[in-house]
Amino acid sequence: MYKFNNDEIIFLEFASYPCTGLGCSVSDYLIYDLKNKQVNLFGNFRTANLDFYNFPFDKKLNYISTEYQGDFHGATPLHFIHRIYSLDNKGKFQLTKDSRGKEYYYEIITFPNDLTKEFEYKRNWF
Repeated sequence: MYKFNNDEIIFLEFASYPCTGLGCSVSDYLIYDLKNKQVNLFGNFRTANLDFYNFPFDKKLNYISTEYQGDFHGATPLHFIHRIYSLDNKGKFQLTKDSRGKEYYYEIITFPNDLTKEFEYKRNWF
């Protein structure tokens, strides 16, 4: 349970063990705003998103959720895209965007079967 300003938040992680194949390391997160009785659901694959933040651009409770795209067997590049969500007044986490309307994110791309490059890094950060 977390307290931030006037908000009380319950943060639960759900994971499955043991697992097989690509079902391994999948976690789901339930983030519940007690004051607004609002449920927020996030999930991830082979990463951990267990922290809240207070970034200086909006003075709200922030959360970074990670999206995975690619083939973990190495046939295509692997994309790990981290996006910032901010808690609104109704208890819902909303995707956070800059003044130009572009989402804040950073992306790490790995190339498991490419001997010419190891990774790329993209971002729109504050």
